[in-house]
Amino acid sequence: YILAPLKHGYETIRYGKHTYSVMSDESLASDFRSLEDMVIGFAKRFSDVNPDDVRYRVEHGDLSDVMQVYSQEMQQPFRNAVFGDLVQAMLIQVQKVKVDVGQTMAALDKLLKSNELNFLLLST
Repeated sequence: YILAPLKHGYETIRYGKHTYSVMSDESLASDFRSLEDMVIGFAKRFSDVNPDDVRYRVEHGDLSDVMQVYSQEMQQPFRNAVFGDLVQAMLIQVQKVKVDVGQTMAALDKLLKSNELNFLLLST
C-alpha cells in the first residue's frame, strides 16, 4: 500500500512516464495535413488561388473558400448532391470537425499529463 504508489510517483517524476494518452501528435498532424490538401484541391478547382494563402487560412481555421461554394451548392441541394460538389464540401467540413475534435483531445491529453502527479498523490 505504501511502496507501489511511491514507486509509481518516482517513475512519473524521474522518467516522465505518462500513462494517459488520448491521441497521438502524429495522428493529429496527419488529419490536419489531410484537411489542408482537401481544401487546397477544392479551392484550385473553383478559382486561381495561391496554395500558400489557402494553407495559411486553413491553419487559422478559415474555410471561406469551401464555404462560398457550399452556400452556392445549397441553393439546389438535391441536384448538387448528385451532380455537384455539395458532397465534397460537406466531407471537407466533416474533416474540419475531426481536426477540431482532435485538437481538443490533444489539449485534454496535455492537461491530463500535466496533472498526472496530482492524480497520483490524491489517489494515495
